[in-house]
Amino acid sequence: MANELSDALDAISETVKRPIYGSITELELAFSGADRVLEECARSGIGVAVEGESKFWDELWRIPNAPLLVYYRGLAMTAASVPGVAVIGTREPSSFGVKSVHRIAMTCVKSGMSVVSGLAIGCDAAAHRGALDSGGPTIAVLAHGLHTVYPRQNRELAEEIVDKGGLLVSEYAPGVEFRSHQLVERDRLQAGLSRGLIVIETDVEGGTMHTVRFAQEQGRLIACINHKPSMREAAKSRGNQKLIREGVATPLDSKEDVAAYLGRLLGVSCTDSAVDTASGGQVQQEFKFDKPASAQSTGDDL
Repeated sequence: MANELSDALDAISETVKRPIYGSITELELAFSGADRVLEECARSGIGVAVEGESKFWDELWRIPNAPLLVYYRGLAMTAASVPGVAVIGTREPSSFGVKSVHRIAMTCVKSGMSVVSGLAIGCDAAAHRGALDSGGPTIAVLAHGLHTVYPRQNRELAEEIVDKGGLLVSEYAPGVEFRSHQLVERDRLQAGLSRGLIVIETDVEGGTMHTVRFAQEQGRLIACINHKPSMREAAKSRGNQKLIREGVATPLDSKEDVAAYLGRLLGVSCTDSAVDTASGGQVQQEFKFDKPASAQSTGDDL
């Protein structure tokens, strides 16, 4: 096997993107470990994507510090049929934020986009739910191997994403457990799989801001909810105001703003035709997107 490895390394030395270090013995161990990972993927229904395999992943390979490969569960070709937009925010959103993220995600799907998020509790889970309730695909990027789901309370949601044509994606092999530092590494992939990024609610620090930074580095178009004045001093909206104030994000004040933003991502002149306007009236600082019939009014609809 040593001679075969040596010959193989010589053959790819002219084209490999990254240098390969280590002795032949170390490489033999690495190849053996890779074989075990691929066997586990085959047993668990996990796909492996590498550069050049599908146009769906092309933008991901172009980002700074791109992964060498990604693992996924679900139908990649189904999710690949529409462009993605990342919808993210705090794990503890306000009631306004919960309603807004759900309806914005629904609007993204109705406008012809898939929703990308991180399956965390709070804004992420609501974004995935909004996409599913609207009948569209959604992509969850995870910070661990696909043999499990973290957080545990979102396991059923993860299975529903796969069952309804979406994807679970990770750069970590099956068997790699969740570690908090991997969330930051995960965040760059959320931006990498998306044309743009919508921030629902965030403070001035935290995981959402990591994703914003990656989106900036990757040249993604960023937008965020612009809360009504009475909410702008709350911790959950201070990050939004900072992004708007510094010109990092396009403010979203209304359904028309959301439609226009999505139109920019899609390269078309987009109207609010994807949004239910049955409620009528002028929208001021509130999102009156349609919602599934199962959702009950609380008297404070957005």
